[in-house]
Amino acid sequence: MRVQAKIVRLLAVLLVVVAAIAFGVSQFHVPVTPRADSAADPSRSEPVANAQQADPVVDLALLRDEQLDVAGDQSDQFEARQFEVQVMAHEAAGDADVRVELLFGEREDLKSVALILDRAGTARWPSSSRAPRPWLVDFAFPTVGAWRQSLTDESLHATLTMPPTCVLDIEVVEQDGRVTSDELTVAIRSPQASWPGNRWRPLAMVGGRAELLAEAAGERIELQILGASGRSTQFVCFAADVAGARLPVSVPLPSVRGVELELHDLPKPETAQHEWLVAVHPLDSAKMSCHRLPGQDRGQRYVFFPPKQSQATRPRNSWFVTAERASDPGEVYWGESNAANAVTMRAFTVLAEGRCVDAKGVGVAGCQVNLTAVGRRAVLHVVVTDKHGKFRIMGPAHASFPLEVVLHGTTGKNRVSASLPHQGIVTLRVDR
Repeated sequence: MRVQAKIVRLLAVLLVVVAAIAFGVSQFHVPVTPRADSAADPSRSEPVANAQQADPVVDLALLRDEQLDVAGDQSDQFEARQFEVQVMAHEAAGDADVRVELLFGEREDLKSVALILDRAGTARWPSSSRAPRPWLVDFAFPTVGAWRQSLTDESLHATLTMPPTCVLDIEVVEQDGRVTSDELTVAIRSPQASWPGNRWRPLAMVGGRAELLAEAAGERIELQILGASGRSTQFVCFAADVAGARLPVSVPLPSVRGVELELHDLPKPETAQHEWLVAVHPLDSAKMSCHRLPGQDRGQRYVFFPPKQSQATRPRNSWFVTAERASDPGEVYWGESNAANAVTMRAFTVLAEGRCVDAKGVGVAGCQVNLTAVGRRAVLHVVVTDKHGKFRIMGPAHASFPLEVVLHGTTGKNRVSASLPHQGIVTLRVDR
C-alpha cells in the first residue's frame, strides 16, 4: 500500500510539471508571418496599356492601400510594435509632401501602406505584435530604385536618404485643351527600376490635376489613366535631370464614347476671354463639362463624356445644357436637347428676387442660394447674397421640369427652399 501511495504521488508531481511547461510555451510562443523574398526576379516588368484600349491592363486593385487583416487580432491584448522610418535630407523636397511605402505580401499579392513624413522627416506605423511585418520600405514616388531598404521580421526602424527630386505638374486635358472633368484613376511607375521599384503606384488627381514628386535622374515615367467615362490612355514622360525643377506635363484623353451636341443661337465668342463654358446637367448626378469640337468657325458643336455606366440607359433627349461666359459668369444661356441632340439656346431670365434673413428679420450677407430641379441633385445656377441679404436668381423661363431655390447646406427637416415661380419676394430664413 505504501508503494502504491508513493507511485500515485510521483505521477501527480509529473502531471504538475508537464502542465507548467505547456503553460510557459503557450505564453512565450509568437507566430511568425511568412514574408516575400525581397530578391524576387528583377527582370520582370508590367505591361503598358494601348492608348485606345477601353480597359487598362494595370491591375488597379493592387494600387490601393489595403487594410492588413489579422485574424483574431485585438489591439488591447497584444503588445504594440511601432515601426519607424526616418528620411535624411527630406528638406530638399521643399513644400512637396514626401511619402514612403511599406510593402507586404508576395509579388502576386502585393499590398502596401503609404505613410507621410512629419516635419522632422519621420513616419510611423503602429501595429499589434500579430500584424504582418513589412519586408521592404521605399519611397512612394517614382525613383530609379536605388534607395529602398529590405527589412526583417524583427526590424523596428529604417533610415532612407532622400534622393534629388523634381516636381511634375500633371494635367489631363480634353481635345480643346481644357482640363478634363472626368473622374480619373491614375497609376504611375518608373519602368527602368528593378522590381519592386518598377511597381505601379496610385496617383491621386484633383480636378484633373496632380503634383508628382519624382527622383531627378531623367528617368522614364509611365502613366496609366482610366476615366469614369471608360476612356483610357497611357502616357510617357521623363523626370528632370536637375534637382528642384518643375516640369509641366499635359496628357490628352482620347475622344471616344462621346456624345455630340449641336448648339443653336449661342452668340459667337469674340475672343478667347469670351469663350463659352458649356456644361450638361443630367439632373440626377453631377454636371459634365462639354468641349468644343475643333475645326469650326462658330463653335456650335460640342462633345461630352458621360459615365460609362449611364451611357446605355440614359435617353438621348434628356440633357439640360447651360453655357456661361468665361469672363462673365452672370451671362448664362440654356437649352434642352431633342432626339437628334440639337439644342436651341436661350438666355437666362430673372426668375425671382429674394432675401436671406435671420430670426429677427435682419438680412444675412454671404449666403449661397442654389437654383435646382425639384427633387433632383442638379444645381443649375448659384448666387450669393449681398450685404443686405438680397439675391436675384436667374434661370430658364420654360424648363420642362419644376424649379426651386434652396439655401445651400440645408437638408432634410432643416431644408430651406421655395418653389418657382414665386409671387413677390422670396424669403429664406437662416438658422443662426
